Amino acid sequence: MSLLNQLDEHIDIDAIPYKGGLISVVSPRKRINTQGFLTESKSILGAVVRQQGALLLRRFKLNGAKDFLTAVETLSGNKLCNYENKSTPRSQVIDRIFTSTEYPSDAFIPLHNENSYTHTFPRYLYFFCLKKSISGGETPLANSALIHQALDEKVKDEFLGKGVRYVRNYGEIDLPWQEVFGTDKQQEVSEYCEKHSIDYKWNNNQLRTEECCPASILHPDTKEDIWFNQAHLFHYSNLGEGAQDLINVYGLNKIPRNALFADGEAIPKDMLDHIRDTLNANEILFDWQPGDLLILDNLKMAHGRKPFEGQRKVLVAMSEELTHRELN
Repeated sequence: MSLLNQLDEHIDIDAIPYKGGLISVVSPRKRINTQGFLTESKSILGAVVRQQGALLLRRFKLNGAKDFLTAVETLSGNKLCNYENKSTPRSQVIDRIFTSTEYPSDAFIPLHNENSYTHTFPRYLYFFCLKKSISGGETPLANSALIHQALDEKVKDEFLGKGVRYVRNYGEIDLPWQEVFGTDKQQEVSEYCEKHSIDYKWNNNQLRTEECCPASILHPDTKEDIWFNQAHLFHYSNLGEGAQDLINVYGLNKIPRNALFADGEAIPKDMLDHIRDTLNANEILFDWQPGDLLILDNLKMAHGRKPFEGQRKVLVAMSEELTHRELN
């Protein structure tokens, strides 16, 4: 924690350990000017995030979405980005501040790196807890470099050699393309797809896209190999028992989303089960307190959500867009 020891003497420093590392926790010892502290300390806090993958700011005076926006604008150097090419339903609360994924409370969201299913993704994520659930609702976290190391070499070689093809059919039971791309104009969607190397096909008002991405990246700072894809989330087997019902209704080629190897070959289910087991074996559970601001290096740390009871409200912001072309 040598970097954090350079901070003001009125700051308490703690840590949440996990296999292969720790998440530092910074809290004010007494009443301080939060914005002033963030402004003066942002370079050190940023260095800690790059080094450890995550950092938690706890018990600072952050009372709502506007305070959260001010804080993350400071921490990011005003490099916040919008949520483009959406995969899950979210609402924009204020400028560049969104709700976390709005799935039903009984749904489990597996570990993943944000937007790793597409060519453009954020470097950093910022989560802010407005309201903690009555029970459950923890955020699983896992170090994606450790995941890469832990995976079976044969499985890993298949994915690294072939890459992943993400297939999406929009509408009906999944997100409509108008929500995913933030427009109701087909021409604008076509232009976005062409700009971002996404294959697309229109059938009247129905859209199908296919996008091929690497299965891993090289971390720009640590030079670690990072497991960075969402094959386990997009593949229909992620739906469990409901997958076959969906295939029976729509056919395999028209289900809302699926993942294949980039060459079009099907991904064996046992490989995906191994990946899911590896993710679960390396996760830690982060339990929220109201006012928590959790900063993640999205390249290094995967995140998810456990089912919960009661109301839970966590906001999210993203910063510094990157592309696979920049990293590989």
